[in-house]
Amino acid sequence: MKSSFVFTRLTLGATLLVASIHASTLRATQDDTISFRKDIHILLYDSSTNYSSKSDDIAESASSLKFFQDRSASANVRTTVYGGKLQKSSTSPSNSKFQLLRPLLEVFSGMNQQLVIVGDAHHVAFNVPEHRGNALSAVDTFVNTFERLTRNAPGAVVFASDDTCCVPAMSYDTPEAYFLYDTNGSREKKACASDGCKAVDKEMTGLWKNAMQHRARDVLPGGVESSYVYLNSGLLAGYPQDILRLLDTIDLDQNEDEEAVLSSLMLTRPEMIVLDYQQELFGTNDVPTKDLAEDCRYMCEDEDAPLVHTELVTQPLILQTSGKFHEACLDFLIEQMGGISQERYLLTSDFFDMVARFNSPPGTSDEDQSAPEEEEVDHIANFFRSDNDATPDSSPNDSDSNYGVTNYGVMPQNYGATGVRPSNYGTNYGNYGNYGNSANYGNYANYGNYGNYGNYGNYGGFSRARR
Repeated sequence: MKSSFVFTRLTLGATLLVASIHASTLRATQDDTISFRKDIHILLYDSSTNYSSKSDDIAESASSLKFFQDRSASANVRTTVYGGKLQKSSTSPSNSKFQLLRPLLEVFSGMNQQLVIVGDAHHVAFNVPEHRGNALSAVDTFVNTFERLTRNAPGAVVFASDDTCCVPAMSYDTPEAYFLYDTNGSREKKACASDGCKAVDKEMTGLWKNAMQHRARDVLPGGVESSYVYLNSGLLAGYPQDILRLLDTIDLDQNEDEEAVLSSLMLTRPEMIVLDYQQELFGTNDVPTKDLAEDCRYMCEDEDAPLVHTELVTQPLILQTSGKFHEACLDFLIEQMGGISQERYLLTSDFFDMVARFNSPPGTSDEDQSAPEEEEVDHIANFFRSDNDATPDSSPNDSDSNYGVTNYGVMPQNYGATGVRPSNYGTNYGNYGNYGNSANYGNYANYGNYGNYGNYGNYGGFSRARR
């Protein structure tokens, strides 16, 4: 039975390697003639199962992935994408990133001496400028900083840090609970999946916060403080054998919340995990709300240098965005680095303010109900049709807007006064019409008349967002 298991795992690994390299080759912009560095390799997990076998039909979020691959290649760093359609047969839907990572690390040859970075493909940006010399220097700094951070913890894996906590799974058990072992050497307790359980005990969550804050005080040098004291499982770096040892230790079940388990490991086995408390390797951002410049904490101070943390003044190599509107912050960062983004910030902040003004609830003040400016009307008309009073009659897209009723539904019913209304959004958005038809989705003329899918430039009829 054991030999059968080993054979199955190796077969899965070989299959994964071929599938991963194939998927990466389809979507990569990296030239095989580039002399890639031998000391670092990036693995990006693609949680999407929607991409086509044709590179022109990649889902729109691949634009940020293309920017990442282009910039990493400019710094001679190879990026491999794994996951994607392979997940459809995975028995670990919530933990595919870690479950599919193991055979990839086992099968890749020549990586044992390479520092491996693991991240989520559609949540990250490679923070180097177009200036080639400075881009190469930024990667050197990353490698040197990793060695410095792990100097007193050889074999440790470094994770990104965050200033917010905690996932719902942490409200069920104490911080050390996930690494208490039974007589068979198995973990006694398993974490629930945070997308399948709700927070139940704030006091229990407080224990996790206190424990991680206390650890930070113990680890950081005297006089050094940081608000980034909580583990973020979205980004990690380590050598293959060390990451494999970590995966063996956490022994994740198929639906466990990995952030809760990894945080528990950090507190019970501190020699295995180091946090990037000062955002030197990895940069995390707030969930975008009203002010992208405030929520996206990295700004451009010099076009020939990486983006800088507005408070810590650090320049981490990998920037991560998270939350419901993570694309907005990601595109904001990409444009600051001189890249072409999909301008998805248009669907947040000011955009939803305009939606609310079109659909103000009874009792709203006259000031709040003031008519949008003509430029705003033209802007919003590209997303909705004017029938059923969904948009002003001046909409130029009465019969066939870029995001009309067929594709996204009537504006008030789908978005409401305060933004997206989940019940209707799920019903109408879930019935995509043309959007859900792969043939039409792949045909840009039907989707939004973009012309060039990778360069939105004119996003359905207007030039750029008002800054």
